[in-house]
This record gives sequence, C-alpha cells and structure tokens, in this order.
Amino acid sequence: MAIQWKVRTTEVTPQRTTVIIAVILVCTFVGFLLRIPLLAFLALGFFSPILFEYFAGKKCEVSEAGATAGFSTITWDKVKSVKVEENAVQLSPFESESKLDATRGVRLVFDETVEREQVMEIIRTHLGKDVRFLGG
Repeated sequence: MAIQWKVRTTEVTPQRTTVIIAVILVCTFVGFLLRIPLLAFLALGFFSPILFEYFAGKKCEVSEAGATAGFSTITWDKVKSVKVEENAVQLSPFESESKLDATRGVRLVFDETVEREQVMEIIRTHLGKDVRFLGG
C-alpha cells in the first residue's frame, strides 16, 4: 500500500515566499545593473529546481520500496534512524542526528490532508529492529 500527498510550501510559510521573490528580483536587478545579465540568468537557472519544488509543491510518497519527498528518495534498507517532529518525519541513513540529514535523508512533511498515523504505520512496518527512533 502506498500513500501519496503534496505539500505546498507557499501555503505553509507565506512570509518566506515574499522574501524569496524579493531576493530573486534583487539578484536579477543587480545582474542587469552590473551589465552582466548572463549572471542573473545563470543564478535563476541554478536555483530553478529548488524554486520549482518550492512554488509547485513537494510530492511525498511512502510505498513498499521506500519514501520519496520531492527529488529525494530513500529505500527502507538504507534508513538507520527516524526523527519524529510535530509536522514532519526525517528518515536518515545515519544512526544519530547529522547535519547531512538535509541532503542525504528524506523529510516527509505533513499537512492537514494527510493521515499521519497511516504514514507512521507504513514506516514502522517496513523498518528493521535496528532503526533508532529519535524525538517525540
């Protein structure tokens, strides 16, 4: 059984959206002001996957094979620890908390449309006994 949902970050944090749009406009303006428009377009191209995921929404999925959030995927055999938070679950390939979790792990964010207990039940059934649960 697989569960899929989509989380729109722009709806969760509208203040951050305003800041991101302002930074994009300032960077573009500075690129044109310095008469290096290519610099502005390269910066937008570099950040386009992040911006796309932020504005279009992040698709999250928990299935028999593993978990996916946006562009990040992890299989169940790679998960070594699970950090449970108020509105998210971090699946990590490390046994303890690491700063690399943001890039190597998968963070499943919940909103009001997701049955959190169903997702947690799927996670628990697919993890081995050596996986550490961190947080509350």
